[in-house]
Formats: sequence, structure tokens, C-alpha cells
Amino acid sequence: MPFIAEPTQANYLLMKLSRFLRGGYAKKLAPVLGIFALTILYFSDTLSGKLLLVERDLTSFFYPFRSVWIETVRQGHFPFWNPYIKCGVPLFATIQPAVLYPLSLPYLFLPLDLAFNWTIIFHFFLAGAFTYLLMRELKASLQGSVAAAIAFVFGGYLLSVHNVLNTLLSVSWYPLVIFCGYRMFKDGKARWAVACGLSICCMFLGGGMEIVIFALATLLLLCLYPKIVPLAAGERFPTLWRRLGFLGLTFIIFLGLSMVQFLPFLELYMLSDRSGGMTLEEAIRWSLAPGDLLYFLMPDLYGSRINADQYWEFQNYLKTIYVGPVCLFLAAVYFFRQGRKCLPLVGAMGLVLILSLGRYTPLYTFLFKYFPLFSTLRYPVKFLFLFVFLLCLAAGLGLDIVRNRFSEKTRPNKSCQGFLVGAVLVLAGLLLLSRFLPEQVMGAALNWFGSFSEPSSLPRVLHNLNRLLCLSILSLMIIFFGLRGKLPRLGTPLLLILLTLDLFLGNRGFAQKLDAVSFHAETPVVETLKSDTQLFRFHVTEDRRKLNLFSRNYRSFHLRRKEALGYDLMMEHHLFDIDGYNVPLQTRYEKFLSLIRDRPLEPPVPALLNMLNVKYLLAEGSIELTGYVGIRDTLGKSTLYENRNFLPRAFLIRNYQVLESGQEFAETFHNPAFDPQKALLLEKEPQGFLALKEQPAATHLQPAVKVATYENNRMILEVSTPEATFLFMSEAYYPGWMAYVDGREEEILQANYVFRAIPVGPGSHRVELVMQPRSFKVGLVLSLLTIVILLAGWVFSTIKKRSSFMNR
Repeated sequence: MPFIAEPTQANYLLMKLSRFLRGGYAKKLAPVLGIFALTILYFSDTLSGKLLLVERDLTSFFYPFRSVWIETVRQGHFPFWNPYIKCGVPLFATIQPAVLYPLSLPYLFLPLDLAFNWTIIFHFFLAGAFTYLLMRELKASLQGSVAAAIAFVFGGYLLSVHNVLNTLLSVSWYPLVIFCGYRMFKDGKARWAVACGLSICCMFLGGGMEIVIFALATLLLLCLYPKIVPLAAGERFPTLWRRLGFLGLTFIIFLGLSMVQFLPFLELYMLSDRSGGMTLEEAIRWSLAPGDLLYFLMPDLYGSRINADQYWEFQNYLKTIYVGPVCLFLAAVYFFRQGRKCLPLVGAMGLVLILSLGRYTPLYTFLFKYFPLFSTLRYPVKFLFLFVFLLCLAAGLGLDIVRNRFSEKTRPNKSCQGFLVGAVLVLAGLLLLSRFLPEQVMGAALNWFGSFSEPSSLPRVLHNLNRLLCLSILSLMIIFFGLRGKLPRLGTPLLLILLTLDLFLGNRGFAQKLDAVSFHAETPVVETLKSDTQLFRFHVTEDRRKLNLFSRNYRSFHLRRKEALGYDLMMEHHLFDIDGYNVPLQTRYEKFLSLIRDRPLEPPVPALLNMLNVKYLLAEGSIELTGYVGIRDTLGKSTLYENRNFLPRAFLIRNYQVLESGQEFAETFHNPAFDPQKALLLEKEPQGFLALKEQPAATHLQPAVKVATYENNRMILEVSTPEATFLFMSEAYYPGWMAYVDGREEEILQANYVFRAIPVGPGSHRVELVMQPRSFKVGLVLSLLTIVILLAGWVFSTIKKRSSFMNR
């Protein structure tokens, strides 16, 4: 009997691989793997974490907030609170840090720098994979689907919003939401409503609230008019009322799953500057200027807008929106060949493009006045996302039209051929002119858009113009020979390769990077502050904040910002700033902080700084204030001062005064005689304190406060007092904080307009403050209930299907 070898694990794996390849799955998976490989190649130098992606808000908001909540979670606590800026701000309720976002899980296991980079990189791939999936659902070919995905991934929009990390995370899910919504409206099955609701929930947990609104608006439009989706004309859809029912189910599932995050976010929103709407000027800031439409064809056309006036005057939310001539040609082919069928889609794209113009169109002003939603949205240029995404889809579908035309044996008419030849000749003439007469072309460019462009940037403009002309000529030549039957199989791949190279190279270098050592470096000022073991805060004067720190070298710029104790950069060093950058802004604290910002360092500002536990002050030049001693010069323009009169983070106050309005608080704070130790300022009579005053005095005790434990969500203080008094803490008042005096719950009073105070009776006490937001608890229960209902529905559906199968 012949010997038969036992099947090994390797043989088993080879057998499974063989089946996988024979089943055609590898062919289907190859385009997605190709998109992943291109994404890895684009960000190849950041894969190890030795270089960090540091563009704009990544360093001043997203990385610092993530460092705080990840450290908190690793210590075994839930990240409700961030104490390092503005005397404490809600962390979890601020959805941008994406605490509960499912794809934030790697942060808990990987080094922070590595996880931070890979989060950005992976979401570029995710956006491409979901776009590819949507295109396949729209009956696009493999090549057309890949073209749309590459246009979206490597187009300027996604590369611009990677520094607005919450937008990147949410935008990546948008194609999947539309895919699930389309299947839901087409198939009329509840499982797609569940999938769509889950996708929107992930989008919301990523932190991009505006993108969630865009997604819901798109689903509503798709529900009312499904044929707006390309290639949907031949599909049959359920009735309108049935589609509306599925849309309602999707919204309920999304809202139910999101309640754990939505209720804390809503609580913060109602206390923020967004709840009452914004001014028109703030709402229309960063509108897309009509001249910026040239950015679609030429990357970085106007050069770098680096000074403060240009930064806010022009649109700087998107650094580039370059999609290139190949993408635009293919999209134009799709719209031209579809004719009237695509008019609704063109109308929708035109509307969002007009909305992105903001201040440059009266429509936005009208909508701001009469539609409340627009008064809560900032930066009209955000609407451009919808236009760019639909443009990328049209480009992929246009490539399929070209592909089908290339395979036909009939030649185009003479007028079409003549147009292509004429266009190539004109473009070639312009290319020769710019190559051999560059000075004349640069002079004309300066006269044309000299108000926008700096003379030093004109060589780059000329280079981009030559690039545009070359790409246009190559594209038209491929289309010309393809239509003549010369490139039946190579024409479409050549256009796809040209599109990929154009976007990959054209938008190369827009991702700013910095070595991790420099990013985490401790400057001399930081080292000075960290050497102090006391619990204190610091303050940077407004003139010091506004001092120009710009440098062409990003490493130098970052280190100078650190030396100037820049917004939020001190979080990773565990230093406390009375100011900072957070979203959204809490109205009350901003009003209080305005009493210090932009005001001279004279009474009562020093008293307010003392109350805020400010021990160190960084100011431009020299100052003359009693108790302030200069201890270090920095950058040659500013000085770090130590405040010898600062008050501790918590102290006792015997007397109080009740004020009835914000105006009275402002007048009291403006009074040069204001002394935070003399009387506590309250908004109502403290009934609990009046009862404590009836208790006998403990004359053997001396007033004392010791901070025994100070954590992000918890404080423990040891208090001794001979009589009833108030324990004042320069910690921001916020719903959700609970106080326990010797284990008994005690009311936290809103004191001195934005801070906390707790009445304590005579004796020695252990006072504990814990963050236990009710909004989180209620939201958690609702989210868990939604999950239980969905699981029960799935189990019931499975049992029903099995029962139906057994009865056949």
C-alpha cells in the first residue's frame, strides 16, 4: 500500500489559496490592494513613526487632545475631562478627539506617534476602498472604479483635510454611506438600513458633524429622487413612502447607536458659542473665491499665503483642490455623453459649488438669514467636498464611456477629429511659448492675477502651467488615437496611468512632516516650568501670542512655538494653560477670558491671574508688576516671569456676595479693588452654606487646604476650617462634576462666574470631586438598548429564515 502523507498546515493553506485564486476573488481584490499600495507609497516616509504628520491643526489640536485621552484610558479612567487648558474643558463631549470611534482602537496598543500616522494613512485607503465599492455598485468597470477611487484619494481635497483629522475620518465613510443608502432604496431591505445607520454612526463618532449633515442631506435627496445617482436610470425602486420609511429607520438606528456620544455633545453645544448661531462675518469666513477655481487645474497657483491678513482674507481651509486636467476631461466626457440624463446631478453639483463660494454669492447670505442650520455652519468652502466627490465619480464613469468608445470599430466624425487636432496644436503652441518666452508669460501672469500671487511664486506658476499643458496634450492625443481604433486595449489603461501619475506627483509634498524628536523636544522655557513641582498654571500675553513666529523651516517654526508656549502644545508636557484651542468654545469662559486678553497688565488683571493660579507669565519685553520677577529671557523678544503672589488651585473664602447678571460680574471684575480672597461671587443664595453656619466652631483648627489627588476626572482635597466657609477652586464649572464631603454629596456652586465652590462646615474634611456626567449615563443606556434591539432583531430574523427553510 503506497504511503500517503498527512496533509500539513502549509498544504492546507496552499489549497485554500488555490481555491481563492480560482474563484476570481484575487482579481476582485487586486484593485483595492493596488489603492492600498499607492497610499502606502505616498506616505512611505511616515510609516515607522519617526516622522510625524504635523500639518496645522494636527499639532495644535488633534495630537494634544489624543495624547490626553489615550493617557487617561491607559491609566484605567474614562477621558471625560481635559484639565490642561482653560481651567478644564470637556474632552469626551468634544467629539473631534474621536474617543469612541471604532478605528481609534489601535491607539491603545501602538505607540502614539505610530498610531497617529497610521490613522491618517489608513483613512486615505479607506476612502478609496469605499469609493471603489460604490462605483462597482453603480455598474462601473474595474478601471472606471479605480479611476474614481484614485481621483478621490489623491485629489487635493482629501490631502487638504488630512490636517482637519475629524473631517478626514468622517469623509472616509461617506462613500460607504451612499453605497448602503443606494442599496437600501433599491432593494428595500432592512439590513441595508442597519448598515447605513452603522456607517453614519461611525462617521459621527469620527467627529465630522458637518459631513454627517451632508450625508443625511444626500440620503434625503437620494430618497426623493433616486435617479440622481449615475447609471440609476434603469433600476426600479420601491415607492416613495417605503423609501421614506427606510430613511427614517436609518436615522433612528444612527441616533440610537450614537446617543452615548450625542447627548454629551449636545450638552456642550448648548453651552457653547454655536448654540445661538454665529455672526454672518464669522460664518462666511474662508469662502471659495471664484479665482480659486483655477486650483482645480494648477496646484498651489497663488503661492503660499503666509501672513496673517492673507491667511484669513483668502480661503485657507483647503490647501489644494487640484484634480488635474485628466480627471476634468473624463468628467466632461461623462456629462456630455449622458446629456439630459445627468442634468439633476449637474444641478446638485452646481448648487454645492455656489454654496462653497459663500461671501461671493448672495444665496449664502439669504440662506444664513432664513435657514437656521446655515447660521451654525462655519467656512462655506466645506461644501466643496460634495462637488469634488461627485466630480471624481463622474470621472470614473467617463473613463468607462471612453473605454467603450475605444472598442468600437466606427471612427469619429471629422469635426470631432478636427477639434482634437486643433486643441492639441493650440496647447502645443502655448507650451512652446511658455518654454521659450518665459519672461513674457510671467509678466502676463503677474498682470492677470498679480493681486493674488507673489512675484517669487511666479516660477512655480509657470512650471505648473507647463505641466498642465503637457498633461492636456497627452490626454487629447490618447483620446484621438483611441477613437481612431489605434489603442483598443491600451487607451484606457494609459489614461488611468496618466491620471494616477498626475495626481500622485501633482499633489506630492502637501503633507507637512517633522521628525518625532523635534516634535516632542522640551525647550528651555518648558524645562523651567516642568522643574517646578507645584500645581500651577501659566499665561501668555496676547502680544506674545501675536508675535510673528513664522519660519520657512517647519522644525524651527515648531520649536519657536513651543518656546512661546503655543496653544495646546503643553498638554503632552502636563503643563496647565488658562487659554487654549478647543471646539466648540464655551461662551461663559470666553467672556471671562476677554477680561484678560488684549488688556494691559494693570489692576484688576493681576488679581484675576492670581485667582486663576497663574504662577508664570510669558510676556513680550519687560513688565513692571508687583510680585512678578523675570527668570528667563526667550527668543530675544520675551521674558518668562514668576508670580510670587499667585493663589493656590484651591483655597478658602469666608464671605460671599450674590450678583444677578453677567454685567454685574463684569463690573466687579473690572474694579481695580477686586480681591478674590475677600468675597466669593455667587448667582444665588447658598442655602446649604447658611445651614452649615449654625454648626459650632472648631476653634482648635487652622484654615488649610491640601490637594491630595489631582487627576483628569477626579480631585481629592483635605480641608480644615474652624468655621463654615467656601472651598473655592479655579476649576471650570461644568455639568457632570459631583462633589462629596466626607462621603456625603454636596452641591457644587457656580462661583466667580465660571468656577466651582463647595460649602464646608467647621472641622476636618475629605472633599472629593468626580466627573460623572448624567448625559453620558443616559446616552450609554440608550445606545446599549439600541444594540440589544438590533441583536434581537437579527436573532429573530435568523430563526425565521431557518424555520422557513425547514418547512419547505
